[in-house]
Amino acid sequence: MSSVIIISECLCYTIKAARKYDKSTVIQTLAKFYHEEELVAAKYELCKCLQAVASATPTAPGIDGLSKFVNGKGAPISRRGNDPANRRFLEAEDVMGMLMIADLCNAELPNFVAADLDRVPGLCWNAGDTVSANVDKLTTAVDDILKRMKEMENKLTTPSTHVDNVNMEHMAMRDEAAAGDSTGNLRSPPVSDPVQQPGKSFASLAADIAVSKPAFSFKKMARGRNQAVNSTIKVVPRELTCFVGRLDKDVSEQDLHGFLTGQGMKGITCKKLVARDGRTFRTSAFRVTCSTESAELFFDESLWPSGVELRDWVFYPRNNNGSTL
Repeated sequence: MSSVIIISECLCYTIKAARKYDKSTVIQTLAKFYHEEELVAAKYELCKCLQAVASATPTAPGIDGLSKFVNGKGAPISRRGNDPANRRFLEAEDVMGMLMIADLCNAELPNFVAADLDRVPGLCWNAGDTVSANVDKLTTAVDDILKRMKEMENKLTTPSTHVDNVNMEHMAMRDEAAAGDSTGNLRSPPVSDPVQQPGKSFASLAADIAVSKPAFSFKKMARGRNQAVNSTIKVVPRELTCFVGRLDKDVSEQDLHGFLTGQGMKGITCKKLVARDGRTFRTSAFRVTCSTESAELFFDESLWPSGVELRDWVFYPRNNNGSTL
């Protein structure tokens, strides 16, 4: 550790803050707290320290990166501009940049101390204000939510004494109506407000709504079953269409139709597929359709020969010229 002591509140703060906080936070604090003259003085002190390191090793090519902060005479570059705040920000960036260069070249810096503690910001001066402001906003938002929930709970909650009074009145009217008047005519109880249920908390009502079933339901697709013969409405029966492959190339449409009909399937039609462009294959494939009544038999793997491939037929839209897309 160097025995040299130099008074510089700006560098005293910067070196200590750079060990705990990110670069952008330290730069913003420097630019907002320190005057432009204080930042320029800090740059001069760092420049002298780095030049001393360079002069200690005359054979070295120099300190990498230092040329962007000093001019041809070795003095720190002065940042120009019409905006004072922007000039201070640029000067603060130079201070941090020169400190990083000193750290990379292992320069032994003097001990920078502060003579005026009023010119040293708190180490969390910038970040602390931001965190405190966010905590205050969060606290205000939570308090507002709790207040609204309490108001809703008060509106939904009925005092138990009022409920008891209403229940007693209704019981009295019911007994009076059952007893009837002196002429023997029964009187219907007067119409009044319905009995209010005991009050529930907002949380209880929300839980009841969450577990309650909806008042409406959707029906699944229905399918007609009327077998009227004299009806003028004709129905096009639905068919299953599938691709059947991996059959021997000598199997014909009649062979496959007879096999499937023999398994009890209804509405079977078979069409042998022809390869395009004159290509030949060692197996044959068919487009097979059948009635939906035979769906269970049609998709029963135990009824098909071993090795046969069966999958849904894929329909593609057609162009105007009739070819598929």
